[in-house]
Formats: sequence, C-alpha cells, structure tokens
Amino acid sequence: MGLVNQLASAKISLDDELQALLLLSSLLDNWETLVVSLSNSCQEDKLSLEAVKASLLNEETERKELGA
Repeated sequence: MGLVNQLASAKISLDDELQALLLLSSLLDNWETLVVSLSNSCQEDKLSLEAVKASLLNEETERKELGA
C-alpha cells in the first residue's frame, strides 16, 4: 500500500472503499480469484478495507496450510 502511504503523507485522504480497491488492484495475478470473489460479493454494499484485509489474511493462511 505504498501509494496510500504516499498520499497520506501528502495529507490526501482516501475513503475506506477506495483504499480497499487500491489494495485489491495491487495484488499479483495469482490472487485474481479472490479479487473477483470479493468484488462480486460487494456489488450492493461498499467494499471495506477491513473486510479485504481479513479475506487476504484468511486466504494467505489457507495457501500456507496447503503448501501453495
């Protein structure tokens, strides 16, 4: 989230949903399934940064357990 940190240091604040979208867009291609899943699950509601972070941590834990 280097871009978010740079903007914050320039006193430019981003709303929660935009931060979540920036985080998702910064992921490598092997995270595409999770990105699509999260994007599709939040069509009605706003995407939250906390929900994205929690999903990423859960996915990373599962990948480690599977040895991927």
